[in-house]
Amino acid sequence: MFKKVHYVKIFDRIYLVGRGNWGFLNPLTNIGDSNIFLVDGGEELALIDAGAGLNCKKLIRNIKYLGKDVKKIKKVIITHNHIDHVGGVKILKKKLKIKVYSGFGSYYKNIKISKIVKEDDRIKVGDITLKVLSIPGHTPDSIALITKINNKKLVFTGDTAIGDQKKVGKGIVGWYDVHWGSCLEDFKKSIKKLMKLNSDILIPSHGLWSVGKDKVKQSLRNCLKRLDIFSNIPELGTMLPLKPNEMFKKKIV
Repeated sequence: MFKKVHYVKIFDRIYLVGRGNWGFLNPLTNIGDSNIFLVDGGEELALIDAGAGLNCKKLIRNIKYLGKDVKKIKKVIITHNHIDHVGGVKILKKKLKIKVYSGFGSYYKNIKISKIVKEDDRIKVGDITLKVLSIPGHTPDSIALITKINNKKLVFTGDTAIGDQKKVGKGIVGWYDVHWGSCLEDFKKSIKKLMKLNSDILIPSHGLWSVGKDKVKQSLRNCLKRLDIFSNIPELGTMLPLKPNEMFKKKIV
């Protein structure tokens, strides 16, 4: 009989507690959710991304199945401003005493952002530190989060670098759409920044993670190859009337 899965351990103190069905995977929460990660800092917990908010009860239940006290969740860190990542924030704020962190350019309706983070900022989650890396391209506010656990470097990449996915393809990146400020030039620079990290584990906000320095590097190389294909579409660069920051800077909450 199929055993229902409530969470997946990715690495020591890092857990997948919610996800949708992207990549033909079985959802852990609602089919429209991004991956939702729990960071266990001991006396404090944090979530990376919050899903679409259509089944926060299941998210809370999954965390309880993991044996963690949901009251210890003090922070929610959003990798970028799309609804499948941020929709659950408002509901979680009603249930938990949390602070919300996001990158520059976020504009969540009716949600108060506690702190806008920038390049090289540190976010403490108990005894774990997450370093912020600005990686615009998919959206202007996209951020990566870097941490080191047991001498392994982990990087949460949001939708910027989803990477190699067996059932979807190689080098998958987040959708490119000028309506939300996608920028091909920034996208490429961000992938190159991620490549320089020499990470051991790449953890995207959709699909499965890449484990091992070689696999991580290959996933990122393939992401860059995919973006190079976009470069051969001459109309792509002419569709963006304003620079991304000009489009979004007035919408920060």
